Amino acid sequence: MTKRLFAGPLTIFGFIALWLVIGGLGGSAMPKLSEEQEFDLASFLPQGAESTLAGEQREAFNANYSFPAVLVLDGVTTEEQVEAFSEFAASLYERELENGLKLGDVAIGSPVTFPWDGEPAAAIFIEMDFEQVFVAEGEVFVAQMVAEAIEEGWEESELEGEFYLTGAIGSFNDQFAAFAGIDGLLLVVAFSVVFVILLLVYRSPVLPIFVLFTGGIALMGASFAVYQLAVNGLIDLNGQSQGIMYILVVGATTDYALLLVARYREELRRHDSPYAAMQKAWRRSLDPISASAVTVVLGLLTLLVSNLSSNQALGPVAALGIVAAYAASLTFLPAILLLGGKHARWVFWPRRPTFHPEEVDEVDTLENVEAHAGVWGKISRGVATHPARTWVAAAAGLAILAAFMPTFKASGIGDDDVLLGEFDSLTGLEILTENYDAG
Repeated sequence: MTKRLFAGPLTIFGFIALWLVIGGLGGSAMPKLSEEQEFDLASFLPQGAESTLAGEQREAFNANYSFPAVLVLDGVTTEEQVEAFSEFAASLYERELENGLKLGDVAIGSPVTFPWDGEPAAAIFIEMDFEQVFVAEGEVFVAQMVAEAIEEGWEESELEGEFYLTGAIGSFNDQFAAFAGIDGLLLVVAFSVVFVILLLVYRSPVLPIFVLFTGGIALMGASFAVYQLAVNGLIDLNGQSQGIMYILVVGATTDYALLLVARYREELRRHDSPYAAMQKAWRRSLDPISASAVTVVLGLLTLLVSNLSSNQALGPVAALGIVAAYAASLTFLPAILLLGGKHARWVFWPRRPTFHPEEVDEVDTLENVEAHAGVWGKISRGVATHPARTWVAAAAGLAILAAFMPTFKASGIGDDDVLLGEFDSLTGLEILTENYDAG
Protein backbone atom coordinates (compact mmCIF):
# COMPACT_ATOMS: atom_id res chain seq x y z
CA MET A 1 0.00 0.00 0.00
CA THR A 2 2.73 2.48 0.94
CA LYS A 3 4.58 1.84 -2.34
CA ARG A 4 1.67 3.33 -4.29
CA LEU A 5 0.56 6.04 -1.86
CA PHE A 6 2.13 8.91 -3.82
CA ALA A 7 2.64 7.16 -7.15
CA GLY A 8 1.20 9.81 -9.45
CA PRO A 9 -1.07 12.81 -10.08
CA LEU A 10 -4.31 10.86 -9.50
CA THR A 11 -3.42 10.10 -5.88
CA ILE A 12 -2.13 13.63 -5.33
CA PHE A 13 -5.27 15.36 -6.55
CA GLY A 14 -7.43 12.81 -4.72
CA PHE A 15 -5.89 13.72 -1.35
CA ILE A 16 -6.10 17.44 -2.10
CA ALA A 17 -9.77 17.19 -3.13
CA LEU A 18 -10.62 15.14 -0.04
CA TRP A 19 -9.06 17.65 2.33
CA LEU A 20 -10.61 20.62 0.54
CA VAL A 21 -14.02 19.03 1.12
CA ILE A 22 -13.15 18.44 4.79
CA GLY A 23 -11.90 22.01 5.01
CA GLY A 24 -15.14 23.33 3.56
CA LEU A 25 -17.21 21.40 6.08
CA GLY A 26 -14.92 22.46 8.92
CA GLY A 27 -14.90 26.07 7.79
CA SER A 28 -18.67 26.23 8.13
CA ALA A 29 -18.53 24.49 11.53
CA MET A 30 -15.87 26.73 13.13
CA PRO A 31 -18.15 29.77 13.64
CA LYS A 32 -20.77 27.50 15.22
CA LEU A 33 -18.44 26.11 17.89
CA SER A 34 -19.07 29.09 20.18
CA GLU A 35 -22.79 28.27 20.12
CA GLU A 36 -22.06 24.83 21.57
CA GLN A 37 -19.85 26.03 24.42
CA GLU A 38 -20.97 25.23 27.97
CA PHE A 39 -20.91 28.05 30.53
CA ASP A 40 -22.20 26.10 33.52
CA LEU A 41 -19.80 26.88 36.36
CA ALA A 42 -20.06 23.26 37.52
CA SER A 43 -18.29 22.22 34.32
CA PHE A 44 -15.12 23.85 35.67
CA LEU A 45 -15.37 22.23 39.11
CA PRO A 46 -14.63 18.73 40.40
CA GLN A 47 -17.71 16.56 40.07
CA GLY A 48 -17.48 15.53 43.72
CA ALA A 49 -16.81 19.02 45.10
CA GLU A 50 -19.17 20.25 47.80
CA SER A 51 -20.13 23.30 45.74
CA THR A 52 -21.03 21.08 42.78
CA LEU A 53 -23.11 18.76 44.94
CA ALA A 54 -24.78 21.71 46.64
CA GLY A 55 -25.70 23.12 43.24
CA GLU A 56 -27.31 19.83 42.28
CA GLN A 57 -29.29 19.74 45.53
CA ARG A 58 -30.35 23.34 45.06
CA GLU A 59 -32.22 22.43 41.88
CA ALA A 60 -34.80 20.60 44.00
CA PHE A 61 -35.64 23.87 45.78
CA ASN A 62 -35.06 26.47 43.10
CA ALA A 63 -34.95 25.69 39.40
CA ASN A 64 -33.63 29.15 38.49
CA TYR A 65 -29.95 29.97 38.92
CA SER A 66 -29.36 33.70 39.15
CA PHE A 67 -26.77 35.72 37.26
CA PRO A 68 -26.93 39.15 38.87
CA ALA A 69 -26.46 42.62 37.46
CA VAL A 70 -25.33 45.25 39.96
CA LEU A 71 -26.04 48.85 39.06
CA VAL A 72 -23.76 51.34 40.82
CA LEU A 73 -24.26 55.10 40.92
CA ASP A 74 -21.36 57.23 42.13
CA GLY A 75 -21.70 60.84 43.26
CA VAL A 76 -24.90 60.40 45.29
CA THR A 77 -25.72 63.27 47.65
CA THR A 78 -29.46 63.04 48.40
CA GLU A 79 -32.08 60.41 49.14
CA GLU A 80 -34.13 61.74 46.23
CA GLN A 81 -31.27 60.82 43.93
CA VAL A 82 -31.38 57.25 45.27
CA GLU A 83 -35.16 57.10 44.75
CA ALA A 84 -34.79 58.30 41.17
CA PHE A 85 -32.12 55.67 40.63
CA SER A 86 -34.48 52.97 41.96
CA GLU A 87 -37.24 54.14 39.63
CA PHE A 88 -34.79 54.00 36.75
CA ALA A 89 -33.91 50.38 37.62
CA ALA A 90 -37.60 49.41 37.69
CA SER A 91 -38.16 51.06 34.30
CA LEU A 92 -35.44 48.88 32.75
CA TYR A 93 -37.77 45.86 32.93
CA GLU A 94 -39.78 47.34 30.03
CA ARG A 95 -36.77 47.79 27.76
CA GLU A 96 -36.78 45.53 24.73
CA LEU A 97 -33.76 43.34 23.98
CA GLU A 98 -32.41 42.57 20.53
CA ASN A 99 -34.12 39.17 20.49
CA GLY A 100 -37.57 40.69 21.01
CA LEU A 101 -37.87 39.85 24.71
CA LYS A 102 -38.09 42.48 27.41
CA LEU A 103 -35.45 42.73 30.10
CA GLY A 104 -38.07 41.81 32.67
CA ASP A 105 -38.65 38.50 30.87
CA VAL A 106 -35.15 37.28 31.84
CA ALA A 107 -35.13 38.87 35.31
CA ILE A 108 -36.00 37.07 38.55
CA GLY A 109 -38.07 39.18 40.91
CA SER A 110 -37.90 42.96 41.27
CA PRO A 111 -34.80 45.19 41.59
CA VAL A 112 -33.38 45.35 45.12
CA THR A 113 -31.89 48.67 46.21
CA PHE A 114 -29.04 48.44 48.71
CA PRO A 115 -29.84 50.24 51.99
CA TRP A 116 -28.55 53.81 51.66
CA ASP A 117 -27.25 55.66 54.71
CA GLY A 118 -25.53 58.71 53.28
CA GLU A 119 -22.84 56.87 51.31
CA PRO A 120 -21.49 58.69 48.24
CA ALA A 121 -22.70 55.77 46.12
CA ALA A 122 -25.92 53.79 45.63
CA ALA A 123 -26.30 50.25 44.32
CA ILE A 124 -29.15 48.15 42.95
CA PHE A 125 -29.20 44.38 42.58
CA ILE A 126 -31.12 42.72 39.71
CA GLU A 127 -31.20 38.93 39.43
CA MET A 128 -31.18 37.44 35.94
CA ASP A 129 -32.12 33.89 35.03
CA PHE A 130 -28.84 32.05 34.40
CA GLU A 131 -30.14 29.74 31.67
CA GLN A 132 -31.88 32.52 29.77
CA VAL A 133 -28.99 34.99 29.73
CA PHE A 134 -26.65 32.33 28.33
CA VAL A 135 -28.84 31.62 25.33
CA ALA A 136 -26.85 32.56 22.23
CA GLU A 137 -28.48 34.53 19.45
CA GLY A 138 -25.90 34.02 16.72
CA GLU A 139 -22.61 35.14 18.27
CA VAL A 140 -24.28 37.36 20.91
CA PHE A 141 -25.53 36.11 24.27
CA VAL A 142 -28.65 37.44 25.94
CA ALA A 143 -26.40 38.56 28.82
CA GLN A 144 -24.73 41.00 26.43
CA MET A 145 -28.12 42.22 25.23
CA VAL A 146 -29.13 42.84 28.86
CA ALA A 147 -25.94 44.82 29.52
CA GLU A 148 -26.46 46.89 26.36
CA ALA A 149 -30.10 47.60 27.27
CA ILE A 150 -29.10 48.76 30.76
CA GLU A 151 -26.34 51.03 29.47
CA GLU A 152 -28.56 52.51 26.75
CA GLY A 153 -31.28 53.08 29.34
CA TRP A 154 -28.88 55.03 31.52
CA GLU A 155 -27.74 57.21 28.60
CA GLU A 156 -31.38 58.11 27.93
CA SER A 157 -32.28 58.70 31.59
CA GLU A 158 -30.48 62.07 32.08
CA LEU A 159 -29.99 61.27 35.78
CA GLU A 160 -27.07 62.81 37.65
CA GLY A 161 -24.01 60.85 38.78
CA GLU A 162 -21.52 58.38 37.31
CA PHE A 163 -23.11 55.07 36.39
CA TYR A 164 -21.32 51.71 36.33
CA LEU A 165 -22.64 48.24 35.49
CA THR A 166 -20.89 45.53 37.50
CA GLY A 167 -21.79 42.18 39.04
CA ALA A 168 -21.83 38.99 36.98
CA ILE A 169 -23.59 40.61 34.01
CA GLY A 170 -21.21 43.56 33.90
CA SER A 171 -18.13 41.39 34.35
CA PHE A 172 -19.24 38.94 31.66
CA ASN A 173 -19.98 41.75 29.23
CA ASP A 174 -16.59 43.38 29.77
CA GLN A 175 -14.72 40.08 29.58
CA PHE A 176 -16.55 39.07 26.43
CA ALA A 177 -15.67 42.43 24.87
CA ALA A 178 -12.04 42.10 25.97
CA PHE A 179 -11.74 38.55 24.66
CA ALA A 180 -13.88 39.05 21.57
CA GLY A 181 -12.06 37.52 18.63
CA ILE A 182 -9.37 36.06 20.90
CA ASP A 183 -9.44 32.75 19.01
CA GLY A 184 -8.85 34.58 15.76
CA LEU A 185 -6.11 36.67 17.34
CA LEU A 186 -4.44 33.55 18.76
CA LEU A 187 -4.46 31.96 15.33
CA VAL A 188 -3.04 35.06 13.66
CA VAL A 189 -0.24 35.28 16.23
CA ALA A 190 0.45 31.53 16.08
CA PHE A 191 0.52 31.45 12.29
CA SER A 192 2.70 34.58 12.16
CA VAL A 193 5.26 33.19 14.61
CA VAL A 194 5.34 29.83 12.85
CA PHE A 195 5.71 31.55 9.47
CA VAL A 196 8.78 33.47 10.67
CA ILE A 197 10.32 30.32 12.18
CA LEU A 198 9.70 28.30 9.02
CA LEU A 199 11.04 31.11 6.87
CA LEU A 200 14.30 31.02 8.82
CA VAL A 201 14.47 27.20 8.76
CA TYR A 202 13.53 26.60 5.12
CA ARG A 203 14.83 29.88 3.66
CA SER A 204 11.99 29.63 1.17
CA PRO A 205 8.88 31.85 0.98
CA VAL A 206 6.82 29.00 -0.49
CA LEU A 207 7.26 26.14 1.98
CA PRO A 208 6.02 28.05 5.07
CA ILE A 209 2.81 28.90 3.21
CA PHE A 210 2.26 25.23 2.35
CA VAL A 211 2.88 24.15 5.94
CA LEU A 212 0.56 26.81 7.36
CA PHE A 213 -2.08 25.94 4.78
CA THR A 214 -1.85 22.35 5.98
CA GLY A 215 -2.25 23.54 9.57
CA GLY A 216 -5.34 25.52 8.59
CA ILE A 217 -6.88 22.54 6.79
CA ALA A 218 -6.15 20.30 9.81
CA LEU A 219 -7.76 22.87 12.12
CA MET A 220 -10.90 22.92 9.99
CA GLY A 221 -11.04 19.13 10.01
CA ALA A 222 -10.65 19.03 13.78
CA SER A 223 -13.30 21.73 14.21
CA PHE A 224 -15.75 19.74 12.11
CA ALA A 225 -15.20 16.60 14.21
CA VAL A 226 -15.44 18.49 17.51
CA TYR A 227 -18.60 20.26 16.40
CA GLN A 228 -20.27 16.95 15.53
CA LEU A 229 -19.45 15.58 18.97
CA ALA A 230 -20.57 18.75 20.75
CA VAL A 231 -23.85 19.18 18.86
CA ASN A 232 -24.76 15.55 19.61
CA GLY A 233 -24.00 15.99 23.32
CA LEU A 234 -21.04 13.58 23.37
CA ILE A 235 -18.61 16.16 24.80
CA ASP A 236 -18.93 19.38 26.83
CA LEU A 237 -17.14 22.08 24.86
CA ASN A 238 -15.88 25.29 26.46
CA GLY A 239 -13.78 28.21 25.31
CA GLN A 240 -10.69 26.89 27.07
CA SER A 241 -10.76 23.59 25.18
CA GLN A 242 -11.42 25.28 21.87
CA GLY A 243 -8.55 27.77 22.23
CA ILE A 244 -6.04 25.13 23.33
CA MET A 245 -7.05 22.87 20.43
CA TYR A 246 -6.36 25.69 17.95
CA ILE A 247 -2.80 26.18 19.16
CA LEU A 248 -2.10 22.45 19.47
CA VAL A 249 -3.14 21.80 15.88
CA VAL A 250 -0.90 24.55 14.51
CA GLY A 251 2.05 23.43 16.64
CA ALA A 252 1.69 19.72 15.92
CA THR A 253 1.28 20.26 12.20
CA THR A 254 4.44 22.37 12.15
CA ASP A 255 6.42 19.71 14.05
CA TYR A 256 5.33 16.89 11.76
CA ALA A 257 5.98 19.03 8.69
CA LEU A 258 9.53 19.79 9.82
CA LEU A 259 10.31 16.06 10.00
CA LEU A 260 8.70 15.19 6.68
CA VAL A 261 10.06 18.12 4.67
CA ALA A 262 13.60 17.69 6.02
CA ARG A 263 13.62 14.02 4.98
CA TYR A 264 12.04 14.89 1.61
CA ARG A 265 14.76 17.44 0.90
CA GLU A 266 17.44 14.80 1.65
CA GLU A 267 15.79 12.22 -0.59
CA LEU A 268 15.59 14.68 -3.52
CA ARG A 269 19.39 14.52 -3.66
CA ARG A 270 19.22 10.76 -4.29
CA HIS A 271 16.07 10.49 -6.43
CA ASP A 272 15.46 12.14 -9.76
CA SER A 273 11.71 11.63 -9.38
CA PRO A 274 9.98 13.76 -6.68
CA TYR A 275 7.38 11.00 -6.38
CA ALA A 276 10.05 8.45 -5.47
CA ALA A 277 11.74 10.91 -3.11
CA MET A 278 8.46 11.66 -1.33
CA GLN A 279 7.60 7.97 -1.05
CA LYS A 280 10.95 7.24 0.59
CA ALA A 281 10.70 10.31 2.85
CA TRP A 282 7.13 9.40 3.82
CA ARG A 283 8.07 5.85 4.84
CA ARG A 284 11.09 7.06 6.81
CA SER A 285 9.07 9.79 8.58
CA LEU A 286 6.02 7.68 9.34
CA ASP A 287 7.39 5.94 12.46
CA PRO A 288 8.68 9.01 14.36
CA ILE A 289 5.63 11.11 13.46
CA SER A 290 3.27 8.29 14.45
CA ALA A 291 5.11 7.71 17.71
CA SER A 292 4.89 11.40 18.55
CA ALA A 293 1.19 11.64 17.68
CA VAL A 294 0.21 8.50 19.58
CA THR A 295 2.16 9.64 22.65
CA VAL A 296 0.46 13.03 22.69
CA VAL A 297 -3.01 11.61 22.03
CA LEU A 298 -2.69 9.04 24.82
CA GLY A 299 -1.36 11.71 27.15
CA LEU A 300 -4.30 13.99 26.39
CA LEU A 301 -6.82 11.19 26.85
CA THR A 302 -5.56 10.65 30.40
CA LEU A 303 -7.40 13.91 31.15
CA LEU A 304 -10.59 11.86 30.96
CA VAL A 305 -9.85 10.60 34.48
CA SER A 306 -9.31 14.13 35.80
CA ASN A 307 -11.47 15.29 38.67
CA LEU A 308 -12.16 18.57 36.87
CA SER A 309 -14.92 18.48 34.30
CA SER A 310 -13.17 21.14 32.22
CA ASN A 311 -10.10 18.91 31.93
CA GLN A 312 -12.25 15.93 30.99
CA ALA A 313 -13.65 17.96 28.11
CA LEU A 314 -10.20 19.16 27.05
CA GLY A 315 -8.80 15.63 26.61
CA PRO A 316 -10.86 14.39 23.64
CA VAL A 317 -11.08 17.84 22.01
CA ALA A 318 -7.30 18.31 21.97
CA ALA A 319 -6.75 14.66 20.99
CA LEU A 320 -8.96 15.14 17.94
CA GLY A 321 -6.84 18.16 17.03
CA ILE A 322 -3.67 16.05 17.13
CA VAL A 323 -5.29 13.31 15.02
CA ALA A 324 -6.31 15.90 12.42
CA ALA A 325 -2.79 17.39 12.39
CA TYR A 326 -1.29 13.91 11.99
CA ALA A 327 -3.59 12.95 9.11
CA ALA A 328 -3.18 16.24 7.24
CA SER A 329 0.62 16.23 7.64
CA LEU A 330 0.93 12.73 6.16
CA THR A 331 -1.57 13.10 3.32
CA PHE A 332 -2.41 16.69 2.40
CA LEU A 333 1.09 18.15 2.90
CA PRO A 334 2.88 15.53 0.75
CA ALA A 335 0.22 16.02 -1.92
CA ILE A 336 0.66 19.78 -2.23
CA LEU A 337 4.46 19.42 -2.05
CA LEU A 338 4.22 17.25 -5.17
CA LEU A 339 2.25 19.80 -7.15
CA GLY A 340 4.13 20.20 -10.40
CA GLY A 341 4.91 16.51 -10.79
CA LYS A 342 8.46 16.01 -12.01
CA HIS A 343 9.02 19.75 -11.55
CA ALA A 344 7.84 19.69 -7.92
CA ARG A 345 11.24 20.88 -6.66
CA TRP A 346 9.99 24.41 -7.29
CA VAL A 347 8.39 24.45 -3.83
CA PHE A 348 11.89 24.83 -2.34
CA TRP A 349 12.57 27.99 -4.36
CA PRO A 350 15.01 29.72 -4.37
CA ARG A 351 17.29 26.94 -3.02
CA ARG A 352 15.99 23.95 -4.92
CA PRO A 353 17.66 20.65 -3.96
CA THR A 354 19.38 19.11 -6.98
CA PHE A 355 19.70 15.46 -7.94
CA HIS A 356 23.16 13.95 -7.30
CA PRO A 357 23.50 10.67 -9.23
CA GLU A 358 26.66 9.78 -7.32
CA GLU A 359 24.61 9.60 -4.09
CA VAL A 360 21.98 7.18 -5.40
CA ASP A 361 23.68 4.15 -3.88
CA GLU A 362 24.98 6.04 -0.85
CA VAL A 363 24.35 4.18 2.40
CA ASP A 364 21.84 6.05 4.57
CA THR A 365 24.10 6.41 7.61
CA LEU A 366 24.21 9.16 10.22
CA GLU A 367 27.60 10.26 8.92
CA ASN A 368 26.32 10.68 5.36
CA VAL A 369 23.27 12.59 6.53
CA GLU A 370 25.40 14.90 8.68
CA ALA A 371 27.69 15.61 5.74
CA HIS A 372 24.80 17.37 3.97
CA ALA A 373 23.17 18.94 7.02
CA GLY A 374 25.31 22.07 7.41
CA VAL A 375 25.34 23.60 10.89
CA TRP A 376 22.96 20.96 12.24
CA GLY A 377 25.34 18.27 11.10
CA LYS A 378 28.10 19.93 13.13
CA ILE A 379 25.82 20.12 16.18
CA SER A 380 24.85 16.45 15.93
CA ARG A 381 28.48 15.41 15.54
CA GLY A 382 29.33 17.50 18.60
CA VAL A 383 26.61 15.78 20.62
CA ALA A 384 27.75 12.34 19.48
CA THR A 385 31.42 13.14 20.20
CA HIS A 386 30.86 14.66 23.65
CA PRO A 387 27.73 13.05 25.11
CA ALA A 388 28.68 13.62 28.76
CA ARG A 389 29.40 17.29 28.18
CA THR A 390 26.10 17.65 26.34
CA TRP A 391 23.88 16.17 29.04
CA VAL A 392 25.70 18.08 31.80
CA ALA A 393 25.14 21.36 29.93
CA ALA A 394 21.50 20.49 29.29
CA ALA A 395 20.93 19.49 32.92
CA ALA A 396 22.56 22.70 34.12
CA GLY A 397 20.28 24.75 31.86
CA LEU A 398 17.19 22.97 33.15
CA ALA A 399 18.35 23.45 36.75
CA ILE A 400 18.74 27.19 36.16
CA LEU A 401 15.22 27.40 34.74
CA ALA A 402 13.84 25.27 37.58
CA ALA A 403 15.33 27.73 40.07
CA PHE A 404 12.54 30.15 39.11
CA MET A 405 9.83 27.75 40.31
CA PRO A 406 9.37 29.52 43.68
CA THR A 407 8.20 32.62 41.78
CA PHE A 408 5.26 30.71 40.32
CA LYS A 409 1.97 31.89 41.82
CA ALA A 410 -0.72 29.19 41.78
CA SER A 411 -3.19 30.89 44.12
CA GLY A 412 -5.42 32.02 41.27
CA ILE A 413 -6.50 35.47 40.16
CA GLY A 414 -9.52 37.64 40.81
CA ASP A 415 -11.74 39.51 38.35
CA ASP A 416 -9.62 42.62 38.71
CA ASP A 417 -6.58 40.64 37.52
CA VAL A 418 -8.32 39.08 34.52
CA LEU A 419 -9.08 42.44 32.91
CA LEU A 420 -6.37 45.01 32.35
CA GLY A 421 -7.29 48.63 31.81
CA GLU A 422 -10.40 50.69 32.55
CA PHE A 423 -13.63 48.70 32.64
CA ASP A 424 -16.96 49.72 34.15
CA SER A 425 -17.35 46.39 35.95
CA LEU A 426 -14.02 46.85 37.74
CA THR A 427 -14.63 50.49 38.62
CA GLY A 428 -18.14 49.69 39.85
CA LEU A 429 -16.80 46.83 41.97
CA GLU A 430 -14.22 49.13 43.57
CA ILE A 431 -16.89 51.73 44.42
CA LEU A 432 -19.15 49.00 45.78
CA THR A 433 -16.34 47.65 47.96
CA GLU A 434 -15.49 51.09 49.32
CA ASN A 435 -19.07 51.92 50.32
CA TYR A 436 -20.66 48.62 51.30
CA ASP A 437 -19.61 45.65 53.40
CA ALA A 438 -18.78 42.37 51.67
CA GLY A 439 -21.83 40.21 51.01
